Amino acid sequence: MGNISENDIDSVTLTLPLLRYAFGDSTNKYGLSFKVYEIQKYWSNKTNWDTLFPSGSQQTEYFDYSKVLGTFNDSIGQYKDMIPISLQLDKQLIAKWFKLASDTSKSDTIWGIALVPDNNSVVVRSLSSQTLTDLRVHPYLRITYKSKPDSVDTLVLTSAIDASVTNSNKPDENTLTIQGGISSRFKLSFNVDSIPDEAAIHVAQLDLHFNKSASKYGNYNLDSTITARLYSDSTYSTYFDEYFGANDNLDRNVFRFPKITSAVQYWVTHGKKGELVFSSEGLNNEYREFDKLVFYGINDPDSTKRPALRIIYSTRPKIRKR
Repeated sequence: MGNISENDIDSVTLTLPLLRYAFGDSTNKYGLSFKVYEIQKYWSNKTNWDTLFPSGSQQTEYFDYSKVLGTFNDSIGQYKDMIPISLQLDKQLIAKWFKLASDTSKSDTIWGIALVPDNNSVVVRSLSSQTLTDLRVHPYLRITYKSKPDSVDTLVLTSAIDASVTNSNKPDENTLTIQGGISSRFKLSFNVDSIPDEAAIHVAQLDLHFNKSASKYGNYNLDSTITARLYSDSTYSTYFDEYFGANDNLDRNVFRFPKITSAVQYWVTHGKKGELVFSSEGLNNEYREFDKLVFYGINDPDSTKRPALRIIYSTRPKIRKR
């Protein structure tokens, strides 16, 4: 196919299957607007925002900004079963890829395309992509071209690897913030040295007070649960236990962890100090959505809004020596 030129190509259509999740002004049918550029440098699914835009730069050497390959600023309706969006791409790109693919020494330099939102975009939308658990349609290219003077063929190329690269403003240092997409987490440190060494922990309950006015979430509404993990060491690679906090039924402004008893018992027997790391609950919430949940910090002027840990324990009876 290396002999196929731009003139031999009739059309190149990029189709992007949409999911229902949207963050931002989802009521604006024209809220999604982006441009397509060729990627000109190797990347992997571990590539992140800091990889592409080091030192806060506004552009990246990974994208070829010299040529816009396609644009999208069309209407999108919000339906239960979302309708895929499509746009035309520059034929010259595909002719170049055909040529590279025919040369075994250069075929691994086809690094794909980037969808980059422009200043008219006011919403983050979720596109269907590869996943280990769901069998669903990936983004794909449909190329029609003349393989012979009187013969038109169609080639469909499905995405082989994809990744979302997102960024957000740093959270207020006086708050405790969780945000998906960028996997923003926070940790709380605890000191339980007032509890006797041999104490038995019966109940340990942690309350986090939710700052709804500072939080932002998409069209799936507010996440009802978050996660706290007790890690085994400072590398945060392995955790002993996982706890779930949810909106308290009596107070919607409180996320309550009713059962962190094992964590407190562990701290009592391991130096009287420890910490929990808090994050969004589940893969979808942490990696595929952009919701931001903000909680009042430990130094909030209103002491009733600070995190509160309640512990019920008993001391063990001492054995008399004869």
